[in-house]
Amino acid sequence: MSNGPSRRLVLGMGGALALSALPVFTAHAAPNRPISSPLVPADRATTLWYPEPADEDLLIEQGLPLGNGRLGAIVGADPSRELFQVTDASLWTGGANTTLDSDGQFPYGRDDFGSLTLLARVMLYMPDHEFSSVSDYRRTLDLSNGMVTTTYTKNKIRYVREMFASAPDDTIVVRLSQSGGGSLTGAVILSGTHGETTSVDKARNLASFSAAFGNKLRYAAAVTAAG
Repeated sequence: MSNGPSRRLVLGMGGALALSALPVFTAHAAPNRPISSPLVPADRATTLWYPEPADEDLLIEQGLPLGNGRLGAIVGADPSRELFQVTDASLWTGGANTTLDSDGQFPYGRDDFGSLTLLARVMLYMPDHEFSSVSDYRRTLDLSNGMVTTTYTKNKIRYVREMFASAPDDTIVVRLSQSGGGSLTGAVILSGTHGETTSVDKARNLASFSAAFGNKLRYAAAVTAAG
């Protein structure tokens, strides 16, 4: 994957990321947020945890899932280059088929069906945070609350990444924090999976792309960082 500057957002000290698949509709109802926190307390939550990162080449088997019913991602890989493979439930390559074959049936050839496809790859690049250089590494999937957390220690500084998919905001959120001093320095790299061109709006701290399939389905994705 290229790390070209046209696809990067530079991270400063602390902060959060938001990954979105942008709908084509311009009017939406206001988000319906719960009055009180629906989170299950940590001591009652059901969790899975692992002492090593997922292999980037085996992310579909070893990564941890996030989703809100429409927008989803598989998360994992080395802490220096955590990878998000993002998709959207509506991202379908097929189209309507209204033409019958001579036998009165719709065509059922391999090329006559579409499929769900990957929307984007987003990499959180943190130089010098390779797994081999950190200690106390742990990644956790909280099944009760739909949250993925990665924690580790480097140079006596504790780093935490909290990730979840927000239903009201239709966004995947990544919160980065550390304790014991230090700072967070790195980049976020957004790449399309169908030859899209990613652009960066430095004034808005936003990277995005948009395109359309042959079936006229329009789609877009964006990532933003805030400190």
